[in-house]
Amino acid sequence: MIELPVDNTKKKGKETEADHEPQTPTTPTVEVGIRSQD
Repeated sequence: MIELPVDNTKKKGKETEADHEPQTPTTPTVEVGIRSQD
């Protein structure tokens, strides 16, 4: 259901999605930090 709204944003040409893209790589980085604590 989330994919549907995302498609609409892409059609609008909003840069909001682009902002989310750089945040995606940050997620894996956080996982690495949690693993270090383990």
